[in-house]
Formats: sequence, C-alpha cells, structure tokens
Amino acid sequence: MAGIALLAVAVHLASSTSGLAPTGIGVLGGALSFVGVLVGAVFWVPQVVGAIGHLLARTGSAAKLAAANTVRNPRRTAATSTALLIGVTLVTMMSTGAASARATLNNTLDSHFPVDVMIADNGTTSSSDGRV
Repeated sequence: MAGIALLAVAVHLASSTSGLAPTGIGVLGGALSFVGVLVGAVFWVPQVVGAIGHLLARTGSAAKLAAANTVRNPRRTAATSTALLIGVTLVTMMSTGAASARATLNNTLDSHFPVDVMIADNGTTSSSDGRV
C-alpha cells in the first residue's frame, strides 16, 4: 500500500511542481510496489492460476493436470511466476532505457547541430596539390 501511495503522491507532485522530486518519489513507489508484488506472490498467484486452470480444465486433460499441479505445490507456482515477472521486468526496463537514451541523444544532437549536412564554398576551387 505504501508503494501505491507514493506513486499517487508522485503523480500529484508531477502535475503541480517541476524538478526531480516527483521522479524520485515515483521510482521509490514503483520499487516498493514491485517488492510487494513479489513478496505477496506466494499468497495470490496460486489462487489466480488455480482459478484459471479450473476454467480451462474443460478443454482437455493437459489443462486438468496443470490445474491440479498448481494446487498441489503453490510455492513452486509462485516461484516460477516470480522468476517470470523478474525476467519480463528486466527486459522491459532495458528496452525502455534504450529507447529513452536514443530519444535523448537524438534531441541533444538536433539542438546542438540543427542540420544534417552543410556544404560551404569558401571561394577556392583547388587544393594545394592542384586537385579540384
């Protein structure tokens, strides 16, 4: 709950103030929320996966076996889903970071060098070795 509250505070501050404070509060709130989801996964993931498995159990024997397996060993189900959540989060974080770095680099280059190619004629048509 503290992570969600910090995220709400960050959103409110971002709309009324400028600076890095809302970003820092938002990062802290996001980290707390992520840790809360990971720690609480043992409690809610087996129930969610079991309910979905029971709904899909009508489709065949593989779904029945999967649903029974999630109920039989809920800690393994939670550990597997936690590992998957961490992996997806890392891939998303790196993709977002790369896209942000690319956009920042492009904006910085565009502000410092507003043209892509510049041709200048200083009045000379030959170089010192006689070539044009």
